[in-house]
Amino acid sequence: MAVVAACGVPTDDEPLALNNELPTVVPATPTPQPPDTRDFPVYLVDGEGRMQQTLRELPQPVTITAVVTELTEEPTADEGERGWRSVVPTETTFVPETEDNINPLLNETTAELDFVSGSLDTLERDDLTLALAQIVWTLTESGSVDQVIIRIDSEDTAWPTDEDDSPPGAPLRFEDYDEFSPDFVAPTPTPGAEEPPVEDEPGSSSEPPEGTEPTPTPG
Repeated sequence: MAVVAACGVPTDDEPLALNNELPTVVPATPTPQPPDTRDFPVYLVDGEGRMQQTLRELPQPVTITAVVTELTEEPTADEGERGWRSVVPTETTFVPETEDNINPLLNETTAELDFVSGSLDTLERDDLTLALAQIVWTLTESGSVDQVIIRIDSEDTAWPTDEDDSPPGAPLRFEDYDEFSPDFVAPTPTPGAEEPPVEDEPGSSSEPPEGTEPTPTPG
């Protein structure tokens, strides 16, 4: 009789030890996330008409729109106690077609602002110059912005500086408003310098009109 070998699971003479150790799992290091906000320096006007820096919390990435809008806000309690204020009108509004196209501030070299009429252009010259100084100083304080162009209703506009009016559409720079610095000292006239001659106004000449006789001197 032929013997057929049975098929089955082989057996061991000795029991096998089971490995109950699980592999060690190393937790992944979380990627650092940038903060949602940052403290950004803005400039307000003190009681002497000089620029004073304060910090405002702004969302990241900081945009030109957010910075200028912050200048239209009321001062904080601490700023108010110091007598600081903003001269930028609360009505200052960007032209809608340009507002959504403003890039993050830190990627800009020239900040171009386009406001609707009835905002900055409503200010008297002295307050307007202060408001422009606030905007220019704030935008050029941090990031790569070094000049600011401001238009009204997309039209190039001439703006006052601390010396004279800028040509329409010309960029405004920090140094155009440096007399508003807390450390600014007006130049002292040089001793002994001659005063420029005063020109006679038209019609104020001491010479008698042509065709008339001079008035005789009494005595």
